[in-house]
Amino acid sequence: MCQLYTGARTTKLRKEPHADGEVVGELPQGTPVDLVQRGERFSLVTARHPELGQISGYAHNSFLQGAAPPRALEKSPKPEVRCRACGGTEWSTVPTHHRKPADFGSIPYAVLGLLHSVQIKARICMACGLVEPCLDGEGLEMLRAHLRS
Repeated sequence: MCQLYTGARTTKLRKEPHADGEVVGELPQGTPVDLVQRGERFSLVTARHPELGQISGYAHNSFLQGAAPPRALEKSPKPEVRCRACGGTEWSTVPTHHRKPADFGSIPYAVLGLLHSVQIKARICMACGLVEPCLDGEGLEMLRAHLRS
């Protein structure tokens, strides 16, 4: 088998080899995939999905490449987040509806305007149940860009 990498920000694996095929999973950029069968427009691949485990499906050939993208190679491992109450490391993240300044405690007022347009999530420690607000990757990037300007 030949190993390739997903080149798009997100690559959808489909049940059938066409654009309308049911999506069986989405892989982030730089995910290694094993080529099972090369097709004219779609190729059958297998990959390790971060949540679903080993999956197989058809990916459009334009989203597959022979080398890992530089961005994927530069990524450092995601730091382990420890619960401040119990030290646990297993978290579940869910959307919230916090949008009012009072919901954000001691966050500086200059940032509050931006936070009205960013989805705040709640991170829940699965060991002790502690709930704390957090931003996803996209929201964090928006905040960083806002603070740099």
